[in-house]
Amino acid sequence: MKCALGILLAALVLLVPPPPTASADLVECAVFGPCLGTDGPDDMNGTDGYDEIRGFEGPDDIRGMGAGDDLYGGEGRDFVKGNGGDDAMHGGPGADELRASSDDSGGDFVDCGGGEDEAWADPGDAVDPDCETVHYIF
Repeated sequence: MKCALGILLAALVLLVPPPPTASADLVECAVFGPCLGTDGPDDMNGTDGYDEIRGFEGPDDIRGMGAGDDLYGGEGRDFVKGNGGDDAMHGGPGADELRASSDDSGGDFVDCGGGEDEAWADPGDAVDPDCETVHYIF
C-alpha cells in the first residue's frame, strides 16, 4: 500500500506544471517625457534623443540610446547601459551591473547605489566610490 501511494504521489508531482516564470515587460520609451517601468521586471529601451528612464521593482534591463540620458535602476538586480552620449547612470538598492558606453570619450557618470554592484567605464568617466567592482575599458 505504501509503495502504491508513493508511486501515485510521484506521478502527481510530475503532472503538476511548474509555476510560471516572471517574464519581463517590454517598455518602449517615447520622446518628450520620462519612461517609467512597472512593479515587475522590465526591458526598457530609450530613443535616439534624450531619455529619462526609471526602472522600479524587479530586475530591469535599461538601455539608453544615442544622446546623453538619465538612467535609473530600481529595486532588484538591474542592468543599466549607456550607449553613446554623456549618460548619468544610477543603480538601486540591489546588486546592479552598470555599463558606461565605451564608444565615447568619457563624460559618463556612474552611481552604483546600495548592494554589491559592478561597473564598466572609460577612464574619463566619473565613477562613484559606492561601486564595489569597477572595470575600466581602454
